[in-house]
Parts: sequence; structure tokens; C-alpha cells
Amino acid sequence: LNIDFILGYLKELLPRRPDLKVIITSATIDPERFSKHFNNAPIIEVSGRTYPVETRYRPLSGDDDNDRDQLEGIFEAVDELCDEGLGDILIFMNGEREIRDTADALSK
Repeated sequence: LNIDFILGYLKELLPRRPDLKVIITSATIDPERFSKHFNNAPIIEVSGRTYPVETRYRPLSGDDDNDRDQLEGIFEAVDELCDEGLGDILIFMNGEREIRDTADALSK
């Protein structure tokens, strides 16, 4: 299910289900906004370890931004990064379908 749908559904459900408790966690969420969305729910901050992160941007080449070009760009970037040694790769994408399609293609 889409997270936006789930959050909207929970907002409607919570007043009718006082026994239901919801915990939302995220490293990138706007806690004030979500607190207001859920009737000023309490915000609990938990500190954690941080790790060094190197950010790299890889623009798509050419004028055609279709899905195939995006996948090819991701494959090339992953190959280059794997050649550099061990590490993890995080790719930000627009939607669930793109994420699933890319994960499926990379696992082959």
C-alpha cells in the first residue's frame, strides 16, 4: 500500500480505535508536520550513530529521460561503485514502481 494512503487511513481510524497505537519512524520525516497531522501527537527524538556518507549525483546523459535510460544510468553507476571496493549504495527514486523495477533489474 502507498504510505500516503496508509497515513490518511490511520488519521481517520485512530479516533475510533483508542486501543491502537501508531509509531512512525524516519530519518528524513518532518516531525512537526506529522505531529500536527495526527492531532499534535508527541515527538520523541532518539539519537543514533552516524556514518560517513559520500554523495554523488549522476545526471542522465542525453535528452531522452525514459525509464530505460534511467536503468542504464543506474547500472553504470553501480558497476563503477562496485569497482571502487566495498560499500553500500542508496538510490533515491520517485515512486514504488520505479523502485521495484530497478530492484528486480539489479537482482538479475
